[in-house]
Amino acid sequence: VGLADEVGPLEGCAVLSGPPVSFEVRGPGTADGDVVRAGETLAVTANAYDESGDFATFAADDAFNLTVFVDGVRESSRAFERSSGSRMRATWKPLFNATSNASIHLALTPANDSTRLLFKTPGSGLKVSPGAANTAATWTPFLDALEARTDFIAGQTSWFTVTVKDAPGNVRFVESDLAGGVGTWGSLVVTQVDGADPRGPGAIIFRGVDAVMDNVTGAHNVSFTPTVAGVIRVSVRVESDGSFLYADAPVRSNAVSASASEVFGVGVDAGAAAGKTTHFYVQLRDALRNPASLEAGVTLAVTFAALGGSDGSVSLGSGGPTEVAGRPGRWKIPYVAARSSAGDYRASVSVTLSGGGGGGGDDDDVIGGGAKSFTVHDVGGSIDPAKSVLLDAHGDEADVLAGGDVADEIVFHAQLRDENGVDVDEKGTALVAVTVLGLDTTGGGGGGGGGGGLPPIYSPVGLLASIIGGSLALYGAVRFYGAVRSQLFKARAAKDDDPLLAEDIEEEDDAGSPKKWRVLSDNDDEDDENLPEDEKALRSILDAKSPGSPESPSNDDKYASASVVVAVEDEFAHDEYM
Repeated sequence: VGLADEVGPLEGCAVLSGPPVSFEVRGPGTADGDVVRAGETLAVTANAYDESGDFATFAADDAFNLTVFVDGVRESSRAFERSSGSRMRATWKPLFNATSNASIHLALTPANDSTRLLFKTPGSGLKVSPGAANTAATWTPFLDALEARTDFIAGQTSWFTVTVKDAPGNVRFVESDLAGGVGTWGSLVVTQVDGADPRGPGAIIFRGVDAVMDNVTGAHNVSFTPTVAGVIRVSVRVESDGSFLYADAPVRSNAVSASASEVFGVGVDAGAAAGKTTHFYVQLRDALRNPASLEAGVTLAVTFAALGGSDGSVSLGSGGPTEVAGRPGRWKIPYVAARSSAGDYRASVSVTLSGGGGGGGDDDDVIGGGAKSFTVHDVGGSIDPAKSVLLDAHGDEADVLAGGDVADEIVFHAQLRDENGVDVDEKGTALVAVTVLGLDTTGGGGGGGGGGGLPPIYSPVGLLASIIGGSLALYGAVRFYGAVRSQLFKARAAKDDDPLLAEDIEEEDDAGSPKKWRVLSDNDDEDDENLPEDEKALRSILDAKSPGSPESPSNDDKYASASVVVAVEDEFAHDEYM
């Protein structure tokens, strides 16, 4: 009897594979000498086999990790996930710093025992190369270091370094990283910005293509010589996203150079009236003519002398030399000249650097290279409006009084001078205007030229009250005409009989004589031919283009400028314009 007859018909059965005993691991970093890039996400696959070489069968609790060892020490582990049957997959990202001599290996280990190596990168292992340039890893430490620098000096060669890194902090060692172009971090430029013109364009003094990389450290050396006191501005156009980065650091002026410094001002140019206090200025500069400050222990020594055997004398005024706020290196020096029995006479003044390293009055230390001579007038002349001037808050003759934002305080001085060009004593009274105007570009407010609304300038009375808050003038009246100059609002002279276009305030000076002040407002329909002659003259001044003003600013421009015209009114009520 056959076996089949004894047991019945035969049936097929499945033969299960055994548990995993070996693995085939593939992917970046699994072969001897593989080079992977720092910061990149990498995928590794593993096929499991049983002892017969067939695909293995995993038990329910089998779990494995992809473990990274650096110099034999576990750096990190990531779990393998089963993708299909006996295949597993894991991802990893080399976020550690790459070093040339580190021994780095990948290993497949049981999840519960990282010391049991089921696979390990053979031989010497893998290498990690720096990744793509990373702005945060590069710029933040550079910015912190640059902003802490206070040692940049005009005329002296300076330097800083930029170390370009990837996301994990690896130095990239790419020689062209600051030159710009594909594969680089970006294009670096160093610009010097003059402190006297902080809104100016500046001048480029270094480009990244000229940076020299240290082959040992990977740092790029940037060397330059600033010539102006102000700031250096480091800008980088980042290649990866086209963004721009900026960082500033201050540049100080060099030591004071007496020969490059100067003595100037009406007190030495036009002279003085005997018995009256007048002044001149000293502007200290370094050898590159940057405004410079006195070193510790150095002072200004002022020496006056009457010339030509005159019995007149000149002495330093009360308070002596004082620094002018907001003007580095500028000093104001008052003096009083006594009368001479001979009438007018000539005198001289020399200003020297005294003390410290500046010496004690040698010829080399005389400001401007020598003494300045001037005339002392026995009797002051009559006021000459044509020679009188407006001064800004720093004592400079004003082309532009001030610049800033709405609500900024604007200070200027009306300095009356006589026919000799000499300051009339105590006539340089400070005048203040606050919130001169604010532009309304919404187009919603009333009349005015240029298609927009009238700027919200405060009323003539408000402006007027602010201006005449300071006391002014013993010699006749001074009239202030304020006008906004912009596309939206143009000043027009006002008729005397139109109360809506002009605001007059009558005051009395110390002698009881009346003074008239006027602020003009807008009227595009004004008939030029009906204006008085003095008002026509004023209008021609107001309508003249301001130097540097935009030809036709759009309604979107968030700025405007204001012009001020000052008129001195004589005893016959005739205006003469300063």
